Amino acid sequence: TRSLLGFTTTQIHRKLIIANGPDAVSFNTVAYWIRRFARGRDSFEADPPSGRSVTVVTSKNIRAVKLLVTDDPHVTTDYIA
Repeated sequence: TRSLLGFTTTQIHRKLIIANGPDAVSFNTVAYWIRRFARGRDSFEADPPSGRSVTVVTSKNIRAVKLLVTDDPHVTTDYIA
């Protein structure tokens, strides 16, 4: 597999080893990067996590929800969220 600049995976990996020594990323990581950039990726930034967002239970959140429900017992979970 060649990169957009024409370098092979092996060439890129060797250059990274020269530059970073034992801290260089693995050959498989370089191959993964090349595949992703070949498919149109334009950044090393991580993708936003998929799926449901993380929820946090704190005493402040509990008080806020109790106030909402006390003020309006028919409040929806969508509104609270």
